[in-house]
Amino acid sequence: LGVMYEKGNGVEKDLGKAVQLFKKACDGGESSSCTEMANMYNNGKGVEKNYKKANELYNNLKNDFRVKLDDRDNCSTGFKFNDWEMRGVPVRIEMGPRDIENGVAILVRRDNGEKETVEISKLKERVAELLEQIQKDMFDAAAKRRDEKTTIAYTLEEIAKNLEENQGYVKTMWCGDVACEDKVKEVTGAHSRCMPFEQEHLADVCPVCGKKASKMIVWGRQY
Repeated sequence: LGVMYEKGNGVEKDLGKAVQLFKKACDGGESSSCTEMANMYNNGKGVEKNYKKANELYNNLKNDFRVKLDDRDNCSTGFKFNDWEMRGVPVRIEMGPRDIENGVAILVRRDNGEKETVEISKLKERVAELLEQIQKDMFDAAAKRRDEKTTIAYTLEEIAKNLEENQGYVKTMWCGDVACEDKVKEVTGAHSRCMPFEQEHLADVCPVCGKKASKMIVWGRQY
């Protein structure tokens, strides 16, 4: 009976044997054994019920999302949580016996650890919304950090100073001469990262040679 409980498999199939053991313990007056077996049997049924509902949700979600049902029985719940967080899975769905009884599931975001309780009937719609929100939040956070770490320079000395103090990107004008680009690399260790499609007119001259410049360029170091 203990093996049936631990594995959570074959509980219904071995119901007859479990009942016989239960009756034998009760008829023999072994009240403690009787209670223990009842609890183990009921827990075993809960495991089977949990798996059945989890599998039902998996089948309901798999056509719309990349979903993995973690039904491993040789590791703890905490290990599973940590395992999927390390793999980068953005949303975790938790569901226990009480949650199933109440018709809800717990959604957990990987990016900030927030948890929310969602009705199982609304789970698919909420997962879709949550994934979109996570994508937006992470993009906005990255864009904000990029903007905070981007400065403007008007001389070669300023480029070097900004890179040392801010360790981000530096925007300058550029005359288009490769010699000026090589000079920036030599002095600052930074390379030209890109010439944005959306140009800004920061100045009229190149910060290196002082010649007329019409293009803005972004500099940055490789780490």
